[in-house]
Amino acid sequence: MEPINLTESDIEELSKVFQTLSDPSRLRIIEILTQDENITVSEIAERVNLSVSSVSHQLSKLKDRGFVGAKKIGRKAIYRVKDDCIYSILRRATVHVRDQ
Repeated sequence: MEPINLTESDIEELSKVFQTLSDPSRLRIIEILTQDENITVSEIAERVNLSVSSVSHQLSKLKDRGFVGAKKIGRKAIYRVKDDCIYSILRRATVHVRDQ
């Protein structure tokens, strides 16, 4: 297997990525966004059984990391997974935890 060589900057940024993904609510939100790309905050909140405020807060964290994006349609914001890399990370991690 090929070694991984990380700079201090790489380690810092990877740590932030994993911190963002460590929250169960954010993982549920990402899961929903992988299933339905054009969804509003209130629709996500209903599916994850959280308040709109809580979902908005979690979406903000995901947006800050570049994982999700939003576009305005009228007065509503429609959310989607912005970074395709997130699919790969979650698929590989899911395989890892299921094979344990």
